[in-house]
Amino acid sequence: MHTQMRQFQLIKQIESYAILELLEIEDFSLNANDVSSALQIDLEFSEYLIELLKSHNWIKYDSNSKKWKSALGQTTTDPLCEKTKDARIMLMKSILNKSLHSYLSIPREYRSHYARTFAIDRRLLNQYIEKVRAFTTELEKWIVEHSQEPNEVYQIQFGMYPISYFYKNSEKKEA
Repeated sequence: MHTQMRQFQLIKQIESYAILELLEIEDFSLNANDVSSALQIDLEFSEYLIELLKSHNWIKYDSNSKKWKSALGQTTTDPLCEKTKDARIMLMKSILNKSLHSYLSIPREYRSHYARTFAIDRRLLNQYIEKVRAFTTELEKWIVEHSQEPNEVYQIQFGMYPISYFYKNSEKKEA
């Protein structure tokens, strides 16, 4: 049980995912000082996350390239896994907080925030979600193909959620 709780702690840390992405940067060296500097987090927290990533085999040392690499492949968690639901909720809160911080503190030329609000037919929600999933997959492939020398880690967010009153089963209740 203790190991499972430590994995949840790792999953809910947005910084863990950022470290995995930092490993993709050619000249990046995995050490607590560089992680702390790149992510603007405490040195002790950097050390803790690196050790946690190693202990759960999320990263492995590649003796050929003499570099640490992600051992997870493209996807880090199954979004449908009920066991990681609470960790994913905490991760989303962390992402939203970092997004707000970015919006308030990072100059506009280094970030992009777009939002659109429109009416939808909720019966088609699964189709909308599938289109967003396909778009983000295609965008990620394009970014990876065109980032010959990555030197920073960015996070892209897409979300669809109701901002109007949520009616169960698409039925409006009569007063």
